[in-house]
Amino acid sequence: MSKIFRSEEVVKIAEAVMIPDCVVRVDPHELPESTLIGMNEDAGEYEGGYTEDDTVIDEDDGKASDEESAADRAQASYESEYEKLQIERDAIIKQAQMEAAQIIENANAEAAQILDDAAEQAKAVMASAMEDGYAEGVRAKQEEIEDCLLQLNQSVAELKINQEEYFDEYADELRLTALEVAEKVLAQKLEVDESVIIPLARSAVKTLREVNWIKVEISDKMRNVAAELERVISEAKPNQRIEVEVRRDAPEGTCVVSTAEGVIVASVLQQLQNIREYFEHYKDSDENVSETRSF
Repeated sequence: MSKIFRSEEVVKIAEAVMIPDCVVRVDPHELPESTLIGMNEDAGEYEGGYTEDDTVIDEDDGKASDEESAADRAQASYESEYEKLQIERDAIIKQAQMEAAQIIENANAEAAQILDDAAEQAKAVMASAMEDGYAEGVRAKQEEIEDCLLQLNQSVAELKINQEEYFDEYADELRLTALEVAEKVLAQKLEVDESVIIPLARSAVKTLREVNWIKVEISDKMRNVAAELERVISEAKPNQRIEVEVRRDAPEGTCVVSTAEGVIVASVLQQLQNIREYFEHYKDSDENVSETRSF
């Protein structure tokens, strides 16, 4: 049996209904209309249903809570995948640093060995000079030592060049690897959870100034998140007219935000393409700088 309270006795706060001397949590499945049975009027209650002054709680609040929970889980899953990507990137960078340290250690050892050899040769030169003639011997052997030092400097310079080329090549591979991993993670994420597009759309909308209207276009394959997307954008821009349009010809992951001032493409694939183009431009700039220095 369910009890109906008078509307002046009941105050609804968030998801809780405050009733004198008790707090009742709303359960959408506990108050179907077919099971509302009142009490007699002498006991201060109603019989045979309820009136317009009674407080009736529907299931909309529960659905909104479920939608918010789904959005939170999607956000948490997205952040988890992003954290995994960062861990993998850090591991690659750490491996590169270890290899670079080994190269430098080997170069220093080789340089030390060359210096030791040069010192030994200098001693031999001095001994030979004593026999062949001090002045002439020292002059001749000094030239040999200078040649050895010149070769040493050239070797060190070559090692530095090789080290820089190695780092440049490894950095390019690291950038491409990170992009490929991100593409695979986001593609799999889109297949499992369409709501990953919501944070991208929300970030794009937050960059907008005050406008009269905002239109968001998404793929027909993601129509299940249209209502949630409209709600999130309305919260971010409460004073604007919001419209979410579903396009059949748009690929999965499409998110285009249009206003009277212009268009923002926040699609997943477009974001990755922007990052790829940035890396390619960065690489071309480095190559141009290197060519200029070589001249």
